[in-house]
Amino acid sequence: MAKIELPYVAWRDGRPRFVPGVRERAMGFKGQDLKHDTGQWFSLDEAHAWAIARRDAITEQRKTGRKLKTPPVPQGRAVQDLWDAYSRSHEFLGNAAKGIAGLSTSSQSTYRKWTAPLRKEPLWLAPVAALDPVVLKNLHDRLIEQRGLSMANGALKVLQAMLSWGRLRGWLPKVQGHTIANPAAKLDLPPLPVRLRIGTDVEISSLVIASDHARPSRVLLSAIGDAVLTGLFSGQRKSDVLEFVPGEASPDRVELVQNKTGARISIPMAPRLVQRIAQGRERRAQANYPVLFGNIVVNEETGRPYHERTFREHFQIVRAIAVAGIVDEEATRIAREQHASEQRNTEPPTVWILQPCPSLADFTFPDLRDTAVTWYARAGSTVPEIASISGHTLKSIYTILKHYLALDAHLADNAVRKLVDWMEREGLTV
Repeated sequence: MAKIELPYVAWRDGRPRFVPGVRERAMGFKGQDLKHDTGQWFSLDEAHAWAIARRDAITEQRKTGRKLKTPPVPQGRAVQDLWDAYSRSHEFLGNAAKGIAGLSTSSQSTYRKWTAPLRKEPLWLAPVAALDPVVLKNLHDRLIEQRGLSMANGALKVLQAMLSWGRLRGWLPKVQGHTIANPAAKLDLPPLPVRLRIGTDVEISSLVIASDHARPSRVLLSAIGDAVLTGLFSGQRKSDVLEFVPGEASPDRVELVQNKTGARISIPMAPRLVQRIAQGRERRAQANYPVLFGNIVVNEETGRPYHERTFREHFQIVRAIAVAGIVDEEATRIAREQHASEQRNTEPPTVWILQPCPSLADFTFPDLRDTAVTWYARAGSTVPEIASISGHTLKSIYTILKHYLALDAHLADNAVRKLVDWMEREGLTV
């Protein structure tokens, strides 16, 4: 096995220990085992990052000639300092609104959540110069084991964006007068598994019916049904659905600029959606809110547009109700009394307002976007036609359909039927 050499670090039975020399001890540096507070020993990449930080601190201390008992990382140049600067920048705020490439989110809190595991790493307090592809790749592997692939990819994507921002602002070191490349730029992170989830007509209807009949703790949730149908017919992301306002020029169209891509979309509203929107306006008018908002989807507890967190909680309530089903208590009571009087030797009947739909347990609101693309394709829409509604790039739509084509016999049926109809019109008899 090749000998592992790190500055001022000795390995004893595979465990790293900081061993300063005579001059370093005279400067106030003391030996120590390289462990976490939990007692767990540093891994190789953790020891590497720590050693580089301590070496740079020693070098900096030699320049000053002062004796320090606890030499710090050079002030203002640690990874956490770069994060603090980046998280206050316009670029970070823009990324948080649009989502980093390859990751779907629109919440600053999500980006900060991805940095949570990084804050427990030695590299968080190490100089930015200590980051290299080997350290970051090992970090990614360890995060996969500890937190899963989604969290690991999120953390590394944030580091990548942060280092890209810092590189243009002098945070990364120079070699022969040239700033080094972003060490997180080409790590070949494994992609997340593609989610293959198309909603069925029964599932969509169940969500809408559940939203109209849900009254847990007197919370009004019919707006979730408004959002479900809006998401289905428009194919838009949740953040855009929550901001939808019918156009001034034509109340039967929705015109918007997508939050994530900046794409301009003009969408005619399907008759079912127009009907649903009218019902929502009538509900809100009867509620006598102090201010009426023009959004299609409004939190009917407050009369104001939804915050995403509250919307997510309300959607989960509606989904749970649809999964369990809704019993008509009065009709069930009457049916069971009649059943008992007739002394039947069968199970007492249950009358359902909504039959249980257990398949919805894993359905999420973002699944409506892929459902919309697939349903439009089933209906015979071309890829450019779908893109004009959903705002997807043509490549994105082909990617979605590539995963669904093998699962969806309706598309094949449509294709063959179109070919047969065309041959008959053209008089082709092959």
